Amino acid sequence: MSPLELRTLHIENSIVQPPNTCRTSTCSDHHNAAAEVAVTFVRVQATALIETPLKAVERREHRAAGEMLFMEGESPAGVYVLHEGDVELVFSPREGQPKPLRVVNPGRILGLSSVVMQHPHDCSAVARTDCEVGFVEREAFLRSLEKTPAIWLSVLRMLSNDVNSVYDDMRSLAIG
Repeated sequence: MSPLELRTLHIENSIVQPPNTCRTSTCSDHHNAAAEVAVTFVRVQATALIETPLKAVERREHRAAGEMLFMEGESPAGVYVLHEGDVELVFSPREGQPKPLRVVNPGRILGLSSVVMQHPHDCSAVARTDCEVGFVEREAFLRSLEKTPAIWLSVLRMLSNDVNSVYDDMRSLAIG
């Protein structure tokens, strides 16, 4: 295992989640702090992931505000590592106008689930601001996963974080 992979595992194992139920008046404070740690952790994960063999196959690209990175329903050509700027994820309902899902900030990898699962994109990704992205072609990404199995742990954690974000969004909709 490389020093970078060991450092990443050390960071991953250092994060402690707060309890799910709290009885203190500062409950929201430490849950907000935990959410901030989780976001920082995902950025560290993405950085660690792209600093593995993926960095050698990453192609840096500039995307202007309003430019589409990928479109809902199309087959994924690869993954995008967001280095600078903000990207909005948008889905198109069967009827009506496209709806924004969320804004993605630097440090995240876009299109990961579609590439890993080999299914069309579930939403569109549009540059909200001018962006710098690193594009890794699908085949190069999958070859890197085969060559370096330790990358799978980072991929699994990122996908798990995405699922947990959806759960949080569902809770917010149900409560609010």
